[in-house]
Amino acid sequence: MLEELSAQELNAAMEANSVGYLTYFAARTPGMRVVDEGDLLLVDSGVASDTFNYICRAQLNVNQVQARTQEAISYFTARGLPVAWWVGPASQPGNLGVYLEQAGLDAVEVDEGMIADLRALPRAVTAPEDLSIQRVSSSQQLEQFAQAVSRVFEPPDTNVHLFYKRVEAVALSQDGPLRLFLGYWRGEPVATSAVFLNAGVAGIYSVATAPHARKRGIGTALTLTALQDAQAVGYTIGVLQASGEGQRIYQRLGFRTICLFKVYQ
Repeated sequence: MLEELSAQELNAAMEANSVGYLTYFAARTPGMRVVDEGDLLLVDSGVASDTFNYICRAQLNVNQVQARTQEAISYFTARGLPVAWWVGPASQPGNLGVYLEQAGLDAVEVDEGMIADLRALPRAVTAPEDLSIQRVSSSQQLEQFAQAVSRVFEPPDTNVHLFYKRVEAVALSQDGPLRLFLGYWRGEPVATSAVFLNAGVAGIYSVATAPHARKRGIGTALTLTALQDAQAVGYTIGVLQASGEGQRIYQRLGFRTICLFKVYQ
């Protein structure tokens, strides 16, 4: 229960959920790799996009941090792949970002780690009456999911389609910890959300809405549906990492900030 956990335990659960999500597809898809080096975790999708290649879970000795940082980055450089380094509240050393910047990476994103009590979720939110939300269960729906996610980028990122095509068997599994949702507005697939059930909490990911469908409550409705799905199978704590644009949406659903995540590229 939320009120029974310390801030440290909540941070740890949030970061564990995030690491589980970042590694989920690569660990189960032929041609992709998760390299666990003990003090670092490298996720290699083979797709030329830093949206799908990661370095995370850093637990680096301060005497080795410079060398280990360069080794991890060089792994992806040698493969010709861009990568994003995720720094969470448990990453070590505490000033890891300084070393990443010395290695040539830039801090490109700061996300707020947020939590919510799923027992206090609203039953519904204001959204268009002609919005239909479905759990992704077919190849066609997965392609539509990828299309909606790719629209977040300008121009749309074709690597998103390539990634979800490669991980189709994993993404369409109906009995795993990951559930994908697709929102249809006026019959058009325009929004997505995902919930990942891991480390005792429900993590929200891939919340995206096509530009022309924004500011109508659609993203909020997709997020609520994913959280309600987790609540229905017994989860009481929701977690997510929110960019500046999404924080107000999540606050309306009862989320509050407890830590920060930084992304370096």
